[in-house]
Amino acid sequence: MSSDLLQVTPQELKFRFELRKQIPSSLSLYNPTSKYVAFKVKTTSPKKYCVRPNTGMVAPGNTTEVTVIMQQQKETPPDLAACKDKFLVQSVIVDDVKESTDFAVLFAKEKKDQINEAKLKVSYIVPNAPPSPVPEHDEADYEPPSRTTPGDSTVLAQERNAALAEADRMRRELGQYVTQVEKMKTQADGKGGKAATVAGFSLIHLLLTALLAFLIGRFTDLLGSQL
Repeated sequence: MSSDLLQVTPQELKFRFELRKQIPSSLSLYNPTSKYVAFKVKTTSPKKYCVRPNTGMVAPGNTTEVTVIMQQQKETPPDLAACKDKFLVQSVIVDDVKESTDFAVLFAKEKKDQINEAKLKVSYIVPNAPPSPVPEHDEADYEPPSRTTPGDSTVLAQERNAALAEADRMRRELGQYVTQVEKMKTQADGKGGKAATVAGFSLIHLLLTALLAFLIGRFTDLLGSQL
């Protein structure tokens, strides 16, 4: 709200709040009258704010700028969202203008109904938080980084190739062994009294051969799934 003598803008002082920093704001006092007007700026929290100048004279048709500085705050105030601090701009007409004027005496002598007043509210602007430099992920989607180095990958590949080559060699030997056993079985079938013995020998080896083939196959599958 503006007084009749001075037009005070803005009607609300806004401070961009930051901890441990002095924060400035400004007032414009415009004198639309044809007379000199003295002013005095008061606040409900004098220890919290510094006003420069807090008193002065505004010539007819002129504007005076007043700077209000909020002192450094070590803690966030409890009324950050709805500040209760207030400012009061008082003004009176000065008929006898002097080079040096004691504004405290001037306002003390004036009657209360001759002093015009403009009341101002205070609000804080909280700056937005800076964006996080590290993207956030849900714990369920988090995958730990792989610790495998290029050297480890080369060693694993070499071991895998060697194991596959060994398995292939064992398959070839197994094929040769099966062929020999089949020949022995055929020869045993053509001989009378020794047929059962030879046949029994062939049956045991056939069972061992099948078991060995099964184990090699399982070993190869397991090796492939791990690598």
